[in-house]
This record gives sequence, C-alpha cells and structure tokens, in this order.
Amino acid sequence: MGILAQLILYGDSFKQMVGVLQFSMSFLFLGWSSSIIMVAMLFTSYWYLPLLYATWYYYDRHTQLKGGRRSDTVRRWRVWRYYRDYFPYKLIKTADLPADRNYIFACHPHGIMCFAPFLTFSTEASGFTEIFPGLTPYLLTSSTLHKYPLFREYFMLSGAVDASKESFKHLLTCQDSGQALGLVVGGAAEALEAAPGRFLVKLEDRKGFIKMALKYGASIVPVYSFGEEELFKLLDRPEGSWITRFQRLVTKIFRISLPVFYGRAIGLYMVPFKEPIFTVVGEPIHVQKVEKPSPELVDELHARYRKALEDLFETHKYLRNIPAEQHLNIK
Repeated sequence: MGILAQLILYGDSFKQMVGVLQFSMSFLFLGWSSSIIMVAMLFTSYWYLPLLYATWYYYDRHTQLKGGRRSDTVRRWRVWRYYRDYFPYKLIKTADLPADRNYIFACHPHGIMCFAPFLTFSTEASGFTEIFPGLTPYLLTSSTLHKYPLFREYFMLSGAVDASKESFKHLLTCQDSGQALGLVVGGAAEALEAAPGRFLVKLEDRKGFIKMALKYGASIVPVYSFGEEELFKLLDRPEGSWITRFQRLVTKIFRISLPVFYGRAIGLYMVPFKEPIFTVVGEPIHVQKVEKPSPELVDELHARYRKALEDLFETHKYLRNIPAEQHLNIK
C-alpha cells in the first residue's frame, strides 16, 4: 500500500507512527550516515561542500557549550505533536517552579532513546513552557552527539546542548534565573539495562549534577517518566558475555551505548511499542550556593535527592499500575 493510501486510510495513527519513526531513525542513523556522506563527497565534483562545512564546523565548534542555537520554529514543528500523541505522552506538574531561579531537572530513566526527555525539553509539544512559565528548557546530552556533522546542527536547533561542565557553567551563569536544564542522569550506561519492568536507575555514583547544583546555587528537580522503559525490549544477553563486555567498553570510551533492542515489527523494528508515558515533575530541592562543596555536603544533598526521587516514584507509580510491592531499583 502506498504512503498516500496509508495516510488516507489510517489518518492520524499513521502520522503519529511516522513522527516517532523519524526521531528513532534520526537518533540512530543521521549522525554516522552524514559523516559517511561528507567523506564520500570529497571524491565527487561537490568536494568543496564538505570542505566549506568543515570550515564552518571548526568556527562553530564551541556553540554547544555556549547555549547552543535553538529555534522556536523547529521546536514547534507539527511532527512533534504527532510524536507526542503516538504514545500518548503527558507532562504532570506537582509543584510550582518560580522563574526567579535556575533549575537542574534530573530525569529518569534513560530508556533506549530518551523519548520522554527529548519531548519534554527539546520540543514545545510537551507544553513545558506553558506549564512552567518563565523557564527556558535545554536538554543536556552526550558530547559525542555534538561531534557528528549535520546532526549537531539539527540537534542544537531543538535546544540540545553539551552536558559538559563548561555548558553547565555557561547556562547557570549567563542568566541569574529562568534556566531549566534537563539532564538524563543515568546516561548511556543505563540504556544497556533499559528493559520493561526493571524500573532501574543509575544514581549511586552519579554526583556530578549535585556538584553543579551546589556550585551555582541551582535548585534540583526530580523527574520520572513512567513508561519510558516499556517502549522497547532488550535481547537477552548473558552477563559476562563478549557482547556485554563490548557494549560496556563502547559506552566507557565513546559515551554512547549500543543496546541490542527491538520495537514493533515495522520500520526495521525501530518503532517503539505504543505505551503511555507520564512524565512527572517533582518538587524542587532548593540549594544554597557553595562554590567549593565538601564531599560530605555533596553526599548529604545526594541522599536528599535519592529520597525525593523514591518518594516521587512511590507516589505516582499508580499511573502505570505498578504493583505496590514494586519499588525503584537504584544502582
């Protein structure tokens, strides 16, 4: 059946599927495929185009550390609304967040591809700026993603920036208030264990965001997206197997993960399962600025944050009918 016929027959359902598929394909393939295309063009009559881009790339190499290059037009693309409605997705506010300060939104879980964090902080389809007026959202992501040619340009237009110390410093000092930094705390390593029903978050050794909050006096907001871990299934792999060791090595070196997963049996299995997502934004933990926090102070705030995250999970797990005896699995 042709695409036009499917559009007529299935209407919004088909558009929604295309919306999530374009994100999956862009996330997984656009970066490395654009790199290959750039190299290949050097051996064609269009050789000057990658050279011109390389010049621009060098000139622009620090932009992702300086707030990026967001575009409200891109953030408001209609495709993001189809993406949202596919699951569907809902952003839930539990407390007011005054725009008179800066915030670090610590997001969990990572899932395979961070569908919920991207929708929340990199598009206007989530309703974030309406629910939290006066806040400007950014999604802080792996520096590796900002090294791919062309992909970095596309990614930054959505409001994505580098998750480096330099980026934190710029965003939390260029404005005294109103900055909303979304950070997926578990990172790429958590994606390797993002299977349905595990409710696993990597937090025990994740203290960098705590240090940044203390150093710049930013409030910390726990965020949990119920349903994110249900979107794909991981293929079974024995602990200690060569593939497990290889995946962890890649994650350690390149700060990206290579989970072996599958979704629905369409679109090369890259279409996520149709599961509702509820992104719950918890109450802020207000932090006093301490430029050189002691390890004890970091540990104390980390423990407070862990308790707040556990309480957030327990209070709202009914949204996905999670059994009462099931608790958050923190590693």
